[in-house]
Amino acid sequence: MNKSIILTVFLVISFNFCFTQNKLLTLEELNGSNAYKFYPEYVRITKDLPQLQWKTTTDVFTYLKNDILYESYCKKGEDKQILDLLTFNKNLVKAGRAEVKRFPVINWKTDNSFWYIESSQIIVYDVKKGSFSTITSNHADYENADIEPNSLAVAFTEENNLYITIGNEEKIAVTKDNDKNIVNGHTVSRHEFNTNKGTFWSPKGNFLAFYRKDESQVADYPVIDISKVPAIVNQIKYPMAGGKSEFLSIGIFDIKTRQTIFLKTGGNNDQYLTNPCWSPDEKYFFISVLNRDQNQLKLNQYDASTGDFIKTILEEKSPKYVEPENTPIFFKTKPNEFLWFSEKNGYKHLYRYTLDGELIEQVTDGKSDVISFLSFDQTEQFAYYIAVDEDYPLQQSIYSINLNTKEIVKLSTSDGTHEAMMSPTRKFILDLYSSNKAPHEIQLIDATGLVIKKVYSALNPLQEYKIAEISVGTLQADDNTELYYRLIKPLNFDPSKKYPVIVYVYGGPHAQMISNVWLYGASMWQMFMAQQGFVIFTLDNRGSANRGIKFEQAIFRNLSAVEIKDQMVGIEYLKSLPFVDTERIGVHGWSYGGFMTTALMLKQPETFKVGIAGAPVIDWSMYEVMYGERYMDTPNDNPEGYKNANLMNFAANLKGKLLLIHGTSDDTVVLQHTLKFIQECNNNNIQVDYYQYPGHSHAVRGKSRLHLDTKMYNYFKENL
Repeated sequence: MNKSIILTVFLVISFNFCFTQNKLLTLEELNGSNAYKFYPEYVRITKDLPQLQWKTTTDVFTYLKNDILYESYCKKGEDKQILDLLTFNKNLVKAGRAEVKRFPVINWKTDNSFWYIESSQIIVYDVKKGSFSTITSNHADYENADIEPNSLAVAFTEENNLYITIGNEEKIAVTKDNDKNIVNGHTVSRHEFNTNKGTFWSPKGNFLAFYRKDESQVADYPVIDISKVPAIVNQIKYPMAGGKSEFLSIGIFDIKTRQTIFLKTGGNNDQYLTNPCWSPDEKYFFISVLNRDQNQLKLNQYDASTGDFIKTILEEKSPKYVEPENTPIFFKTKPNEFLWFSEKNGYKHLYRYTLDGELIEQVTDGKSDVISFLSFDQTEQFAYYIAVDEDYPLQQSIYSINLNTKEIVKLSTSDGTHEAMMSPTRKFILDLYSSNKAPHEIQLIDATGLVIKKVYSALNPLQEYKIAEISVGTLQADDNTELYYRLIKPLNFDPSKKYPVIVYVYGGPHAQMISNVWLYGASMWQMFMAQQGFVIFTLDNRGSANRGIKFEQAIFRNLSAVEIKDQMVGIEYLKSLPFVDTERIGVHGWSYGGFMTTALMLKQPETFKVGIAGAPVIDWSMYEVMYGERYMDTPNDNPEGYKNANLMNFAANLKGKLLLIHGTSDDTVVLQHTLKFIQECNNNNIQVDYYQYPGHSHAVRGKSRLHLDTKMYNYFKENL
């Protein structure tokens, strides 16, 4: 895509359909039972094409459609029906089992059999024979289930202890801790550093590694449950910035001996054990050990049979922070070598190391981030990965690199943001993508990028609706950094009129609000608000994702300062537009966006007339250790930064109308943030609006979502 076009003109979506567009969006429809139809990017979990997956060894993929299981070969031709619900139910009855109303969620165990979960059991179904076999009781009654793909053994937790079931055996107690402060097999570090699970099966299923966290030093935090009468207090562990954190260790359970050893990671309480992984031969275990300051990482190797520390393979340091999110990627043909993700040259790239810590080479390069590694080919001559397009950072594409010649080929030829599912032989790829022009497309390509066939093309979910015009462009930050924005004009736009503006903001790390996906990433609520006569504007400021480490780390130790500067660049642009009513500018965001919304209302009070802040961080000293200290250091180390980011210190500046919204059971941004801010407003006789959603955590879902969307619409309509 020609970058100069992006810099000089808007990329305008023109919805020109050959049929009548008369319908208008309604909040009831957007939150109703059929709301999924407006979100075609989630096609894999909707009724259109669910359970798309490859078989285990052959280049055949399967999917469900209208309760019929189809398989498709990597060549042109008709897909083959292999099982329908009627036949499946007949075989269930024949086996003495109860019929089902719909296909279960399946996982291929072999090319001819799949397993699924039913009535607390893992059941294997042989498609050719039409027969069933029961493998083991499953995770239906347990938490944190982790199913070993070979034996289908299940690791799971009950309260704070870890168990395993294998076949029809009684459950095996891996841990027996009576102290509730000792928690086994759960996630750790509050899901930071890619710690999304607490158990790790070895490649052949002979061992189970698991996290053990000691939370005895972490302060209890009360969360009120009003569903009981009288209400009860649920105590959670919530380590706040600068406070005591959890102490981690990693155990390895031997399935044969039923014995556990613990890795000798040292007795340092102030460290994080991140991205644990096994060597392919199960002999070694690897951990990225990160210090409490999060500016020094060590990739450590341990003996999996004794727990002994073997060596530190490599170290990474940063004057700001290092954020480990990936494990080593081992070669099979050269077991002494691995690929490693690093941002040390300013962008996330792949590097090739030996287990002795020798840097062989930097594999990928350029001024864009590699997002994820997909696979090697079978010869390990090629590596496949997803990366941000260097010439257009709003989209991500599928690439291959020849590890010998370093030739890079962009395999996905269509504009958009791509995901990929590689076949078992690594010869074919299911390319799943969305763009501003295509709601969702799935096509089959080979490993050279040749398109074999189109698998799925989603219908435009808005084809019957009147839809506002969307444009995307760039502005310049004070250091000349390009900032991308999205602007949605009101429906039935009249250039001679003046319109109010709602700035939708997130602004924090790990998120990119504007990308080349359907509607350029705009939500249906935003499209609805444009339908109601509002200009909707969003800008990805410095600090947001997928633009390199300098772009993200610009906010370090002084949250809101750079973000507000960049957002005000967007405001100046809006004020230059003849159709913008500069006296009627509002702002809205959730979580980090709630923090930004509140900060903008307080630190730019002459600009913003109305704000709606959902679950905002008000005082970063009351936010969690892992995330908060990465970007702010500790309150003792950075008192000025915490002072400037503490929005209670600016409450007296509020001039416009501000609505704060919070779920009463929020365990991410705890309720104390908004309560203390309300208290500060009371003390300063500052009028502010406040609304709570009882029983909801960090997000408001279910039936209450319609209420939330309606409340936000009404608040802007009445006050902006």
